[in-house]
Amino acid sequence: MGKSKSAPGLFNPLQSHSGIFILLGIAAIFWIPSLRNGFTNWDDHVYLTDNPLVKNLSWNNIQAIFSSFLMGNYHPLVPLSYALEHSLVGMSPFLYHLNNLLLHLGSTYVLYLILNRFTQSIPGSLAGAILFVLHPIHVESVAWVTERKDVLYTLFFLLATLKWMDYKSNGNKKAYAYSILFFILSCLSKGMAVVWPFCIILIELIPNWGKTEGTIAWKKLQNSILSLILPLTLGIGFGVLTIFAQRSEGAVRAESPFLFPDNILIASRSILFYLEKTIAPIGLSAFYPYPEPARTFPIYWYLSPALVISILFLIVFLIRKNLYPLAAGLGLYLIIIFPVSQILPVGSAFAADRYFYLSSIGISLFLAYLWKFYETRITKQIGLIILSAMTLTWGVMTWNRSGIWNSTETLFLDVIKTYPNVPVAYNNIGNVYETKKEYQVAKGWYLQAVRVKPNYPEGLMNMGVVYERLNQFDSALYYYYTLKEYHPQHPKIHNVIANASNKFGNRQRESGDYQSADSLFRLSLQWDKNYTEAWNNLGNLAFSKGQIDSGIIFLKEAVRINPVYAEAWSNLGSIYGATGKIDSAVVCFQKAVDINPEYGPAWFNLGYALRLIGKETEGMKAIQNAAQKGHAQAQQFLNQAR
Repeated sequence: MGKSKSAPGLFNPLQSHSGIFILLGIAAIFWIPSLRNGFTNWDDHVYLTDNPLVKNLSWNNIQAIFSSFLMGNYHPLVPLSYALEHSLVGMSPFLYHLNNLLLHLGSTYVLYLILNRFTQSIPGSLAGAILFVLHPIHVESVAWVTERKDVLYTLFFLLATLKWMDYKSNGNKKAYAYSILFFILSCLSKGMAVVWPFCIILIELIPNWGKTEGTIAWKKLQNSILSLILPLTLGIGFGVLTIFAQRSEGAVRAESPFLFPDNILIASRSILFYLEKTIAPIGLSAFYPYPEPARTFPIYWYLSPALVISILFLIVFLIRKNLYPLAAGLGLYLIIIFPVSQILPVGSAFAADRYFYLSSIGISLFLAYLWKFYETRITKQIGLIILSAMTLTWGVMTWNRSGIWNSTETLFLDVIKTYPNVPVAYNNIGNVYETKKEYQVAKGWYLQAVRVKPNYPEGLMNMGVVYERLNQFDSALYYYYTLKEYHPQHPKIHNVIANASNKFGNRQRESGDYQSADSLFRLSLQWDKNYTEAWNNLGNLAFSKGQIDSGIIFLKEAVRINPVYAEAWSNLGSIYGATGKIDSAVVCFQKAVDINPEYGPAWFNLGYALRLIGKETEGMKAIQNAAQKGHAQAQQFLNQAR
């Protein structure tokens, strides 16, 4: 269809399938910065670096991977791929990033094959492939190790589509079986894959991929009903599993500040957002916040539903003009993007670059067929210039953006530059410095998080934690109580207040303020009545004040709640020993060393008590054990005994 012929002996990549391999080689160069990246604390720690299931490729771990959810998702092939990589290189980040890139390049190649079947146009297919492989909005999916799920499920999704097209072309049942297998693998990589059957139905409605009339397409679809039953059934099953996984870990917000009409507005804005970023990929960010305060939408947002409806009318118009692949491209985009358009509120951002990764195949199809439509007007020289400009422009932007994902700091400093009122950005940078034990620096970042959002739960929690690290327990309690005020149902609030009160009590006891210490230990138990360390500390405090009976009661409560609390058993033995109940003391000390054979003080006290009841030999062995565990008083006793 209007293809230009190259001069004899002159290689023309627009007339040969070798062009896709040239593109993939050039694209790999622009993605080099992603291979230099490390890990971030933006979920990488949950999925990989702190995930025990990926650190040992054992049968038990593989079973656990396939039988559990991870951050509200069921995608077992993702942690399984990490486990395989970890078995080879441990936590060296290069291989993880390399495999993300290889999966991305593989998806691009399969997409090119699909586009070429639709359009029968090599340059058009290359244009669609360039958009997919080099558009900077895809950096998040490729350069972020956690988004292995994106590049993995998309590859299987596209392979399933290619095999389905093989099946529809020649009726090969083996191709049908492969398409179902790849669909299942895609669903096991990310829940968004459940839209595949609906994409297939849309493809069925494209009349022989642009070669026959629409009435024939409907007959084709009717003849395909039986073959569609299995993928539709699988899609519904995995869809239910995905929703259950999201709800089980609170990813779907039960209480939202938005009403359903707001959700329609947000979803419409989200759908248009990705199209805008495709045309003008500026201001990209790892986080796109909802308007604050809630329900204060910018005026232009209210145009979004009308514009989305206009896209639907455009699809109808294209169908009436027999421009089926153009209509299919827009339809594919809408089908894939709709589940993640925030029509049901998930997470704390109204959009995310990663959501566009798979849905962009619809835009790639639209671009490829648009090129096909105007191909007769494009000379090979102009075509090569356009494709080269797309490659260079998007390639440079991808190179620059890939480096932003180098570390947690580079990533979230970029977020702050675009959205300075996003508390999670300050919080995650604070996490970096807390991990380095630079607590004063971490405190400054956490403080910024709660300044931009005073009720931000993670920021309030981390302010309390870092003040604990600095031994400023009164300040820690201030932030914990503030967290309790804003979020009374926070799952950790009772534990952290109990813990901080107990630590504060220890400090007051060490300073000689027994009255404050007693109050703080009791306050700790008001927040968590089973907090055994507070019971133990109350017992020790009572003993030091001569309140023997109270001390025994408190320590007995500690070992009742936690029968394997060696320190409490040893302390209880000390009270019994001090009051002349040596036999009871021996029982308690023996219990302590049985629980913790490395507990030197208990061995020494056991030895001392045994000697008091005449068991000299056994007592000396216990003291020798204490000395071997590094107990200085035991070593001094043995030196004097010699």
